[in-house]
Amino acid sequence: MISRRRFVIALASLGAAAAAGAAGYLLLPGGGEDGSGPPNIRFGGDTCAYCGMVIADRRFAAAWRGPNGPQRFDDIGCLVQLLRRQPDRAAIRAWVSDYRTETLVPAESAGYVANADVNTPMAYRLVAAATVDDAKALARELGGEVIDWPALVERWTPEEMS
Repeated sequence: MISRRRFVIALASLGAAAAAGAAGYLLLPGGGEDGSGPPNIRFGGDTCAYCGMVIADRRFAAAWRGPNGPQRFDDIGCLVQLLRRQPDRAAIRAWVSDYRTETLVPAESAGYVANADVNTPMAYRLVAAATVDDAKALARELGGEVIDWPALVERWTPEEMS
């Protein structure tokens, strides 16, 4: 027969081991995610991979998965700036937050409004919509020019935001 004291010690040890295992799993790259979709963003907790600012506003967040793991951004402009520095852009899958729904959508199929009359976290003044047609409607509302993903990555410059 096991004593009450030994039972409590064994139970506490088992609980500590389970907690340590769960914490270790969540600290693995991807935070326990399956790796096929956008990385989870802890708003108010994660920081931008480009500028280091805390990611707080869901309307402007972005993320990617690449060879070096997931990256999270507080502004679409930050994602674009860092993406341009990557030697193998084709290996990166990116997502941007739809301005209206505040959900992450694939960056390649999204439409963008540049020079939008809205303050973004790093003042790039870029907002995204799930599609180019949605971006056209958003541009009528917010002002600005509609551009697609290739134009954003290849031709857009932060200097246009002045």
